[in-house]
Amino acid sequence: MLSSLNSREKRIGLIAAIALGLLALDRVLLSPLLTRWSEAGATLKAARSELDAARQTLTNDQHAQGVWDQMKGDTLKNNASDSESQLLNATRNWADVSRLSLQSLKPERSEKERGFQKITVRAAAVGTMQQVARFLSQVQSASIPVRISDVQITSRKENTDDLSVVIGLSTILLADEPAGMEAKR
Repeated sequence: MLSSLNSREKRIGLIAAIALGLLALDRVLLSPLLTRWSEAGATLKAARSELDAARQTLTNDQHAQGVWDQMKGDTLKNNASDSESQLLNATRNWADVSRLSLQSLKPERSEKERGFQKITVRAAAVGTMQQVARFLSQVQSASIPVRISDVQITSRKENTDDLSVVIGLSTILLADEPAGMEAKR
């Protein structure tokens, strides 16, 4: 049968066979390969986007931890006795600097509050209005976490600048973290 075909018909048949072969090759191999390649590109792009988001979250987490560590410095203690001692020593120092005469200084109570432990001390002192004002200014500009919970100022003698002050001061410390929280850091 091939012998009866002339060279022109043989060329047309050969070209048709090559075209059919290329079409079959495209259907079976090339198109699926290109489809998978584009899907892989889209998957890779999505994975890179997720990786960038995760890296940004990690960077933000590390930055926040660094800011927290810088803010708390060595003033926010993890131990109740250290925090109480820090507050008592600071109160004595503030009284000395302001020349306020401390009559008593004693720890009052300790309680948990919003993830922190709060320690309160009560100080009783005598002095002038200027000395009391200096003391309060020292507390306000303290480098440790301290809060005035209450103040009671009374005159010891009528018509004189001889005052008696009773003040409640509180500080905070990190409460014990539940198990597993330290591992997250």
